Amino acid sequence: MAKKKPWVKKRHTFFKKFLHLILLIPLKIKYRFKRDKFKIKKNKSYIVVCNHVTTLDPIFLNLAFNKMLYYVGSDDLFNIKYLSWWLQFITGIIPKSKGRSDIQTVKTMLKVLKEGGTVAVFPEGNRTYSGELCYISPAITKFFKKTNVPIIIYNINGGYGVDPRWANKKRKGHLAFNIKRILEPAEYKDLTDDELHNLILEELSVNDMQSGNLFKSKNKAENIERVLFRCPECMSINTIESQKNEFKCTKCHTTWEYNENLTITKDKELYKLPYVKDWYNEQIKYILEYDVNTSDVIFEDTNVEIYSFTSGKIKNLIGYGTIKLYKDHLEFNADTEIINYNLSDMEGVSVAGKSGLLFRIGDTAFKVRDNKKLRHNFNSLKYVLMINHIKNQGKEDQQEFLGI
Repeated sequence: MAKKKPWVKKRHTFFKKFLHLILLIPLKIKYRFKRDKFKIKKNKSYIVVCNHVTTLDPIFLNLAFNKMLYYVGSDDLFNIKYLSWWLQFITGIIPKSKGRSDIQTVKTMLKVLKEGGTVAVFPEGNRTYSGELCYISPAITKFFKKTNVPIIIYNINGGYGVDPRWANKKRKGHLAFNIKRILEPAEYKDLTDDELHNLILEELSVNDMQSGNLFKSKNKAENIERVLFRCPECMSINTIESQKNEFKCTKCHTTWEYNENLTITKDKELYKLPYVKDWYNEQIKYILEYDVNTSDVIFEDTNVEIYSFTSGKIKNLIGYGTIKLYKDHLEFNADTEIINYNLSDMEGVSVAGKSGLLFRIGDTAFKVRDNKKLRHNFNSLKYVLMINHIKNQGKEDQQEFLGI
C-alpha cells in the first residue's frame, strides 16, 4: 500500500518567509496596519479563527505568524489558470466547496493538525457585506472539539472601513490585527456545543461603525448597489446607482451620502437607516416575508455572463445575456438560446468574490457575473438570499441561513 503524502511541507514555510520579506513593508505602508505577533512552537498545532472582512485577510493574518497557516479556501480559487496550481504549491491551501458541507475538507484539516501544522479558518465562509458577522454554522464547534488543540481567536479591526466587500477602491484608514483570546482545550472541552458556538460568535464580533475611526476616500459610495438592492423610500428593486460619495434611487430620485464614519445621510441628516447593516437587515426582512408562490419574475438582470467549471478545471464561458429568477428556476436568456436551471437541483448557492453568483448542479459549478464591457454593478446578493429563502421552505432548522 502506497504511503500517503504529507500535506505539511518544508517548502510552505520557506515560501511563507519569502513572502513575509517582500510583502510586509509595502502592505504596512499602504494599509498602515498593526498586528499582534504569535510564535508557533515546533511540533505545536493550533487553530486560528478570524472574522473575514478584506480581500487580503489570509495574507495579513499570515504576517502575524512565524510559520505557514493552512487556510480553508473556496474551491473557485482552484479554477484560475496557472495561478491555482502555484497557489496550492506554495501555500498548501485546503479546498472546500463554497456553501456546501465537505467531509474531505474536515479530514484534510485534521491531517494538517496531526502533522504539526496550524489551520486557519474564517468560519463565516464569507466576507461580510454589512459590516456585521455573517452566519456561522454551529457545526464548526463540533470540529473544534475533535481537534483538542488551542484555538487562537483573532480580530481584524478596521477592515470593513478600509476595504468593504462591495467596493472596488480602498479607503485610507487604520487596520489592526489583534489576538482576542486563546482558548486551551481544557477551557472548551466541557462546554456544550451551543456554549462554544456563542463564545466564538461573541469573540469574533467586530463593529467598525462604532469605532470612532474615519475612512477617507473620494469614492466612498461607489458600487454600494452591490449590497443595497431595494430602495427603502419607494420599495423598488435594482434602482440604486452610485457615483463617488453619493448614491441615489433612479425611480424616486432620493439621494444619500456615504460618509467617512460609515454613516448614511440624506440632506445632511442621519438617515433612518444610518448604517449599511441597517439597510441590509431591512432587505433580509423583505426576503423572509416574500411570497415565494408568485408566478412572476422575482428578479431580473441584463448584461451578465455565465461560466461553468468543474473542480480543478478552467472556467468555460456559456454566454452573455439576461437572467431571470422565478419561484422554481433561474432562466438564462442568451442571444441564441434559453437555459433553465432548476432551483431544486442547485447546491451551494453563494456569492463568489465581490459580486458573482455561484451555484452547483451535480459536479458542475456555475458563476454569473457582470459582462465587464457593459456593466460593473451586478447585485448577486439578492439572488443568493432569495434562492436560499425559497429552498429553505419547509426546513425550519435552516431558516436562519440565507447563504451569506
